[in-house]
Amino acid sequence: MNEVSEYQERLEETLEECACLIKRNAMDELQVHVKEFARSVSNIYKTLLEKGVIRKDPYQEERSIAKFKVPSREEFTEKEANREMSTRLSFYVSQWEYIGNVFHLDLENLDLNIVRSIKALTSWVQWSDFSIHSSSIITRSLADFVEVVLRSKDVLARKLITSALSTVKEEALKINKILDVITVYLKEHYKLRVRNEIMSRLNIDAGLYPKFEGKILAVMKASVSKMKPALFWEVELAEEILQEDFSSNGEEHRENVFKRLNDISSLWKKEEDTDEPDAADQLLDIALQLSHSSAAVNTAISRMRENSRTLEERPKSFVEILNDFLAKLFQKEETSLIYSIPMKDMRTGFIRHESLDFAKFMSRAVRCGSALQKMKKPEELLKGSNSSMQVDAMEKYLNKVLSELKYVHKHLEGLDAFFHSNAIPENIADKMKSCSLNTDNIKASVSMSLKSLTKYQSNKEAKEQLRKLGVNQ
Repeated sequence: MNEVSEYQERLEETLEECACLIKRNAMDELQVHVKEFARSVSNIYKTLLEKGVIRKDPYQEERSIAKFKVPSREEFTEKEANREMSTRLSFYVSQWEYIGNVFHLDLENLDLNIVRSIKALTSWVQWSDFSIHSSSIITRSLADFVEVVLRSKDVLARKLITSALSTVKEEALKINKILDVITVYLKEHYKLRVRNEIMSRLNIDAGLYPKFEGKILAVMKASVSKMKPALFWEVELAEEILQEDFSSNGEEHRENVFKRLNDISSLWKKEEDTDEPDAADQLLDIALQLSHSSAAVNTAISRMRENSRTLEERPKSFVEILNDFLAKLFQKEETSLIYSIPMKDMRTGFIRHESLDFAKFMSRAVRCGSALQKMKKPEELLKGSNSSMQVDAMEKYLNKVLSELKYVHKHLEGLDAFFHSNAIPENIADKMKSCSLNTDNIKASVSMSLKSLTKYQSNKEAKEQLRKLGVNQ
């Protein structure tokens, strides 16, 4: 048993190192990939819904989100395809919204069942073999719906769905690659906990294995169910514990464990001598990242303008015409077009209404879109210089553009909600264009750019503190 005790001590140290490595290098990366996957899946769903290819899920508002539940894979007939896929796809999107925006994706919050569920969700649709000829009825049906959009004349919808499909395929591979490595860690962590909390009390003699393996496993299973916090029973891992601790070739099994754990280091361990990109290059990357939202901003502006024209140029009732006439008669100056848009406070959830000068906001949004468009060639912002003064100026400029983009995004969401509210006459309600896909893309761009800029600023502050302390870097 001395060998086993030494093994456990060494295993515990190795697992601690792996946990630090995963937290430092993998979890942030995983979160980014999950959010991108969730956003792209949502874009596919919203595009199909907007184009009328699938129906809105009638139970979406009533149904509470079951955590980490994979939608049904049961077969359905061709007549049932639209109804079944509309409901299942809605549930699928809600699962990814929960994982990407609600669940705290941290190593301490993950267990083997959660990891398996996330992997099962990524493969619910066979993204790597996405076609109308797929062997999976889910993939085949979704591909049929997507094909309808791709054959349509809506260029924007075609681009959105093509881009989303490409992103989902790439992100699924990246998510699964990280989860595979995390699974190696979680399996060994599970086995270590069983050893520490159960095997140490059972005092099993090596001579009892493998003759009484079945009875030993039964005792282990009963003990696992009483552990707090509780563990799921993993019979394969329990068998591995017995092989590693009591079989004749246990030493070989134990060394294989360390080999698998050492592979984690080779995947994520950072090279100490790798040069960090200089400040200018980091800011240029952030600017380029931010510029990706320019198309979404410009498209949203175009759609909101079209909605406003539809609303203002609609055939009006006698009462509306009379009110307009009286308003013009008694107004000394030409009034601006004002819309009362709903604005949600993200901290409290409270919705207030804000009077928005439509023309002024549109001008502001256009200026923001132009600034983002210029960032597609971010090197011009430095004017060929790499001085600290120009780098600082660019950092301030990025902060300014980000702040403006957040304002534009928030008010575009409010306008979109207004144009789809009861304030719009029923006879033109179906003519209102939505920009929800565009605002989702803007939100993702803001989030990623803000995160990159915050990280840059934190590193900059840390270096400045070290410099003040006289520490060479």
